[in-house]
Amino acid sequence: MPLSKYKVIDVVQQDVSSADPADPARQLFSDIATAQHGCIVVVDGEYLPVGIVTRGDVVRMVLSEQVPGGLHRRAITTSIEATLEHLKMVRRASGEVVAHCMTTPVVTVDEQETLQRVAEIFAENHFDSLPVVRGGRLVGLVRRVDLLGPIMEAHDEAQRARGLVGADGSQQS
Repeated sequence: MPLSKYKVIDVVQQDVSSADPADPARQLFSDIATAQHGCIVVVDGEYLPVGIVTRGDVVRMVLSEQVPGGLHRRAITTSIEATLEHLKMVRRASGEVVAHCMTTPVVTVDEQETLQRVAEIFAENHFDSLPVVRGGRLVGLVRRVDLLGPIMEAHDEAQRARGLVGADGSQQS
């Protein structure tokens, strides 16, 4: 069965970490280290995703705050866009609340979306995970690794259709 036949709801991880935009940034930095999926989805009072913070974001924020212009000098002098991005990260790192640290807007995916579309979003945006919503409210997370099972099933099904693999997964001669 191709990825277009699978839905996000088939693989969603429901144990996603979340934070409020008004939570202390310091707590977020501590929580991200132990977040099971490597990110924290920032939600408002109605559980609508308004931002996201990944471990990579935190590393970049910490480095840009502690080493402004240092190790990043070559990278930020390559273009005005890189310099502006660097300054934005420094400003975000110095925020006192989660709202100052989160990436916005957050890209979400509905639980009824196909895994084919999720794979396209991952490829287009270089994301590792996407918040999953139902009616706009956070219900979980889908990660790149969650696509592996359906991809393997699709591969095995294609191999069986060609007669290269038996129903039990054994190689046919």
